[in-house]
Amino acid sequence: MHRRTALIAALVSIACAGTIHGQGLAGASVRGTVADRSNRSDSLPRLIALALVTLTNTATGNVWHAITSARGTFSFDDLPVGGPFTLGVKAIGYQPALLTDVVLHAGDRVTADVILDAAQARALDAVIVRSSSARDAGAGGPANFIPGDVARRLPLLDRQFTGLFALSPWTSGSPPLAIGGQHSRFNAIQVDGASASDYFGVNVMPGSAVGLVSLSLEAIDELHILIAPFDVRQGGFSGGLINAVTRSGTNHFRMSGVASLSRSDLVGSDTAGAATQRFRSVQYGVTAGGPIVLDRLHYFIAAETQSRRTPAVDAVAVDRAAAARAAQISRDVYGFDPGGLETPNLSQPNWNLFTKLSWQASRRHLIDVRA
Repeated sequence: MHRRTALIAALVSIACAGTIHGQGLAGASVRGTVADRSNRSDSLPRLIALALVTLTNTATGNVWHAITSARGTFSFDDLPVGGPFTLGVKAIGYQPALLTDVVLHAGDRVTADVILDAAQARALDAVIVRSSSARDAGAGGPANFIPGDVARRLPLLDRQFTGLFALSPWTSGSPPLAIGGQHSRFNAIQVDGASASDYFGVNVMPGSAVGLVSLSLEAIDELHILIAPFDVRQGGFSGGLINAVTRSGTNHFRMSGVASLSRSDLVGSDTAGAATQRFRSVQYGVTAGGPIVLDRLHYFIAAETQSRRTPAVDAVAVDRAAAARAAQISRDVYGFDPGGLETPNLSQPNWNLFTKLSWQASRRHLIDVRA
């Protein structure tokens, strides 16, 4: 019994390790140093150890703590994107400092070096530092960031977020797009760092060939397009990388609704004067997000449904009189009614539900559960 239990535990550990290793990059990091150059003739900074560094997401209330090392360094890894964040630093014998309006994107490595002034005999208010911080977009070369609020306002066909790829100046062609001259099959599409590519076809995402939407546009917080990433944390592809980061709940209750109508009557004729094929597509969606436990546990839900009707494409040209005679023979001789000669309409219903729970289990751990 003990041997069987040990074997099961080993298999579970191997499976979990493989899953974690295959996860892509969807977060960001903040790192820096804390130093003091007060009352020093050489103006060289003296690194401060054991300083308390606090990083706060002002939207969700999530807080992370770190203590500077003997070299005065600190780091926060695997942070959620968005913000804005505030970075506060406190140390015994020094005035506190505060860095505000820090916004993180997927793959960012933000460097925030803080210099503290020695405390005076009387208590002073906190020093608010508004300065630019060095941003390294994950050592990934040229990149594009498309905020979710911008993406949701754009008139995308079928509200498919893959249409946002065309906003990058390094893309070419029509979906599936080539990035940086590479064939589209070499690209990688991820959602929160997990693969969402269509490995069995030539389409950018599963179901896109028939107009299905696998992820609601309302669920996207940011779209990150890397042209030629050389970051060692990214792998498994040789073209471009598209990573969609999903939205999370905040400390404020928010709800929204969206409706989209597209039909052939709204589409003009082409340059030859020919009208487009008749179709009708209707989409409805709702979102809701907010806190379950303030500053600790948040939820976000995005639901969307689609109804699309398009005529079937005639693959074989048949004379209508011959088709009518064949249909009549089928009814008279075999007693089977094959239907009329009108082109049938194909119905393409589609619905999807995205849910996300974000729980800050501790000051160093944030757990996201998505479905």
